[in-house]
Parts: sequence; C-alpha cells; structure tokens
Amino acid sequence: MSIPDVTANNLNFANVKRQSVAAVSRRIKSAPTNGATQNCGGQLRFSIGGNQPRSYANLEECYFKFKVTNNDAATVEFDSGSAYSLFAGVDVLTAGSTLSSIKQYGLLMSLLMDSNTSVEHLSNVGHNLYGAAADGVRYHGASIGAGASRTVCLPWLLNGPVASTPQRYWYLGGVDDLQLVIDLEEAKTAFFQAAGGLENSDIVISDAELVFSTITLDPDAQAMIEQSVGGVFRVMCQDYQHASATLASGVSALTAPLGFSRSSLERVLITHRNSANINDEQQVSLANRSTASVSSFNLSIAGQQFPARAITVDANGSEGLAENLVANHSLKSVQNSMNLLNAKQGTVGVAGAFTLANGTLGTPGTISTSEIGSAFYSVELEQISGVSDRIFSGVDTRGSTVLYEGQYNTAPAAMTVDFYASSTVAYTLDLNGSRTWIATV
Repeated sequence: MSIPDVTANNLNFANVKRQSVAAVSRRIKSAPTNGATQNCGGQLRFSIGGNQPRSYANLEECYFKFKVTNNDAATVEFDSGSAYSLFAGVDVLTAGSTLSSIKQYGLLMSLLMDSNTSVEHLSNVGHNLYGAAADGVRYHGASIGAGASRTVCLPWLLNGPVASTPQRYWYLGGVDDLQLVIDLEEAKTAFFQAAGGLENSDIVISDAELVFSTITLDPDAQAMIEQSVGGVFRVMCQDYQHASATLASGVSALTAPLGFSRSSLERVLITHRNSANINDEQQVSLANRSTASVSSFNLSIAGQQFPARAITVDANGSEGLAENLVANHSLKSVQNSMNLLNAKQGTVGVAGAFTLANGTLGTPGTISTSEIGSAFYSVELEQISGVSDRIFSGVDTRGSTVLYEGQYNTAPAAMTVDFYASSTVAYTLDLNGSRTWIATV
C-alpha cells in the first residue's frame, strides 16, 4: 500500500534516496590539438573523443582554462566584463557537419552578463574565475600589467551541446569525435589599452585546457538505457545564431535580412555599436552599446510583424527595457540583476547608460563612464511564454524570410548592428543508423 499524495512528504518514510547504477567517473583535461601556444587572431581547437561505448560527457559542467600573457609595454584590460572578450566565435563540429556556430561570441556574453549578472557576483566569483573587474563594473575586466600573466577559467556556455533542457549527459558512443573550434578575437577588440599600439602578437594564450568529466556505465546499465530509447539518443538544447548589418550615419530606417531558419525561434537580441570603436584598443569595443537613436523596431517573419505593434523607444527607454525583461522571463522579478550602469550604484556620472545614443570616448584611451552605453533590445517570440524544460513554442521560420525593421531619429554615427537568435535545437544519435550526432533545427 502506497502513501497517498495528500500526506506530507515528511511522513512518507518510503520515499528515500536510491543507489545509482554502477558507474565510474573521470575528470578529463584535454589540451588543444593545434598547438600549446596561440596569439590573438588565432584559434584554439579541442577534441572530445567519440567511439567510447557506455561513456557520457558532462558538458554542463565544462570549462576552458588558459593563461593570458601581456607582452606589450603597457597594461591591458579585458574589454567588457570578462576574458570572454577573447572569444570571437565558438563552433562545434562532428563528422564534417556543424552542430552549433556562434559568431561574435564575446559580444553575446557581454550582453547576457549585463542581463543576468550582478555587480556583487562580478566583483567576487567573476573576478577570480573569469577575469571580471574587481569593482564589478560592466565595461571592462581585470587588468594585466606589462609582461604579466593571468590564468582564467571560463565555463563553456551558450552552444547547443552544453545547454540541454532538461539537462542531459552527452553520449560518447558515436563513431566521430566532437570538435570544438574557438576563434580568438583581435587584440584591439578583445582588450582596452590607454596607450594604444596593441598588436595580436603582444597577447599570448598558453597552457589551454578543456576540463570536463565523464562517466562510464557498466554493461547492464548501458543495455537498459539503449533499450529504453530504442538505440536513438535525442537531446533538446538551447542554441544561438548570429547575424549582422550596417547602419549608415544619418540614416533613419534599416531593413535587414537575418537568415534565421529555425523550427522554434524563441527570441532575438539586438545590439548597436559605433563601428569606429570595434577594432580600436583605445575605445570600448564590446561593452559600449548604443541606442543609435532608435525610435521603434520589430521583426517581420513571412510578412507577419512581431510583435504586432512595433516596440517604441522613448527618452528613458522604458518600453524597450520592459521587452528585454519579458524576453528574459523576469519582468516581475524584483531580484533581477541586470547590470546596466557603468559603475557601482551611486557613482557620479553613470546615469543614462542604457539610453546613450552614441558610445564613443571623447578622449581615446581615457574612460568616462558617461560615454559608455549599455543599450540592447529584444523581441520575444515564444507563443506560450515561460521557462520550461518540457515544451518549446517559438515561431517556425524555416523557409520564411526573417527581417529586422528599425526606425531611427537619424543614426548619430555609422553603427554595426548585431542580432542573436535563441532557439531550441534537437541533437540525435542513432546507434541503428549512421552512429553520428546530427542537428535538427
């Protein structure tokens, strides 16, 4: 006889922990396959071995460890709030096909950290773990003196295989390795330096490792799992895609094709940056986001407007910020930790960071917080709103034209506009067929 549901769990003495299946856990530290030392502008390549029956990788708790050495004669700081500024793009490949590809990865990380990370976290865990600033400000990270080095550990985030929902291990029993390619950012973009003259060769990335754990099941446990799924492993994951456009100075409208083809497109994030700042070490290249004097914007998918009435942007940016919170599923959360100021709360000169129209340092190499913007915008596309690991309900854009339509009160400078699409992707490994992981968008 079972305990009825109406009984408090405190009285259900039959509900106890159960012993797991027999498994062996190993911690893996994988070195790059393309050499131990790289410079900015180069690549880091890692391989997670396949053809390991009964073994699974825990990619949800995986991180990159490496040492950054500054061989320039002047101090440098990570542009934006962490060493993620070094990642220009992160691709995941297998058997010659692409499972996930995120370009402008560092810019996306800067945006998402501003959306979800508090000053307190940045100044404590973030500072020691991944090179955030010691005072928790959003526009720069930790400094590295001339001839000095700093070791950082960066959790691997955002790419589909590390963002399963609900959380799943990655089965390594396929016949092909999982290849990870990190394009390293240009030094002038990845770092802020007051003196100027920074070159790619001045920054050395060494002692790189991909650190993760695996578990290996006993044959009986593996046979039970394979039987339960019919030999087909299917994992649902969140993934991002990138697109970009250019907005000319003085222009009052922009229509940009985005090319996002997904069965469940769930939100699109939009950023504007002054194009002249992007490859300039004396300007804030990644964290200095502008409004570009946008007055309204929306998406068009197969001729249908999303949202049905365009999002308008006023002097305070209130509606744009509200839509950001809606897309972040945190509109009513009083604990939301969006970090949109340029310094700690109460510091003089930081007001208006979210509504700054043109982010450019008036004196190159000299930080003025009133010249560093944090604006970004979002369009929520989930039909049934809310965070869930059981359903997905984004817009199907396969075979459809996806356009960004923005109206501006005359763009103050030439802007680079970056777009990020968040969507649900399915990854499948069929042990009865090709035995290779494939992505279904």
